[in-house]
Amino acid sequence: MPRTLAATVRRFVNHTSRNRGESYFRSGRVSVIQSDSERFSASVRGTQRYDVSLQLDDDRLIVKCTCPYFEGSIEPCKHIWATILAADQARRFHVPSDLSLDFDDDPTDAADLDDSDDGLLDEEVTPDLRESGVRPGVRRFSAAQRRAIADRMKQYWSERRRRVAPISRPVPPPRPAPPPAWQRFLSHVTPSQSDVVPARALHTGELIYVLDLARSAMAGGLLIELLTRERKKSGDWAKPKTLTITRRDVALLPDERDRRILDAVCGATHAYAYSGDGYSASLPVPSTFLLNPTLQRDLVPRLCQTGRLLLRSAMSPADQRPDAPLIPIEWDPQPATFVVCITSDAPAGYTIGGRICSAEHERGFDSALFVTGALILWRSAQPDDQPRFAALETGGADRWMAQLLKAGPVTVPAADTPVVAEALANSDLARLECPDELRVEVRAEAPRPVVPSRVPNR
Repeated sequence: MPRTLAATVRRFVNHTSRNRGESYFRSGRVSVIQSDSERFSASVRGTQRYDVSLQLDDDRLIVKCTCPYFEGSIEPCKHIWATILAADQARRFHVPSDLSLDFDDDPTDAADLDDSDDGLLDEEVTPDLRESGVRPGVRRFSAAQRRAIADRMKQYWSERRRRVAPISRPVPPPRPAPPPAWQRFLSHVTPSQSDVVPARALHTGELIYVLDLARSAMAGGLLIELLTRERKKSGDWAKPKTLTITRRDVALLPDERDRRILDAVCGATHAYAYSGDGYSASLPVPSTFLLNPTLQRDLVPRLCQTGRLLLRSAMSPADQRPDAPLIPIEWDPQPATFVVCITSDAPAGYTIGGRICSAEHERGFDSALFVTGALILWRSAQPDDQPRFAALETGGADRWMAQLLKAGPVTVPAADTPVVAEALANSDLARLECPDELRVEVRAEAPRPVVPSRVPNR
């Protein structure tokens, strides 16, 4: 497996520069400018763009970067390491085993070096320059001589860094002593400015909850709008308007029932929500909310008790008008149960319908305005009566109720009796009234042993 630059010169680069340089390389911040078998140059995007060059000179890798860190310390920086990784990816260099890292700046001419190196620098040039191919004035050194010069360079820059005066840093002020325990106690029990709810009126009208059956049917639950309305000079109610309040404002509502209802609608706060800056309290209360079956059982009786749960009289969005009357909804304390009813008509077949039963009365399923898995909304029996909500026990017949509410009773031909029996067997209905020939009894019996036998071929 060929050697890589990164593995060979890794010992010359500190851990921090390697980690940051690898991050730069992986994030695509290295743009290659020149790439051949001896030189690799690139532009690395950091705080700004820095030019980096790598030059392979026998057993030396000469590196250079224009960033302030490299120019001030002459140490391999993260930009150089990112370029080394990019060069390995390009696979242009043949990496020797004894490769060392060197710098473009050559302090061997500086006065700080000892005179003991003069013998290395004053070696005679090869007489026949044309045959050797060496430019005039360029000295050639052996590998041992270059390593000796590199060691002298490292010693030179190490001594130079030690001579630089250390940077004076301001002394941080001493930390104040912690307050006594009684002060911390009182600071926690005293309300902060953000906790004090300003005394102001939210609205001057009446808060109402409007049930929209058309949108509820499309949403698959009870969809309720939070509105407010005011009296006109004539005494009639004006057109309702959407009520916009925050969760902090719920505490200002005059009716405790409204406060409890809206607290339940807003739900629990996220475990990672900020608790000190009042962010959650500043969130708006939803002006339209959809109640699932659990919230229906808990909140609809409370909504009816306020006397302000109203029903839009229009049953479809196209028929709704701004002046459409809003009808109050009452709560029926008697729970209802649904019974699937199948009657037999010899020539026609079987008619599938349903019946709603409660302690006080029994009604056909056609008297239901709206049905969910938890509640039923009764149609008014008398012209002066109001529609009523009641708790509903479906007995596993949710699908049957949905189809009856959508299509009404249906008749199945007598020839398709097995289809009806199979549907009943797969439904597991708790309450069913049907002819005996459609009833299916499910029994669990112990398995019977079976001994297979084979007749030998003759």
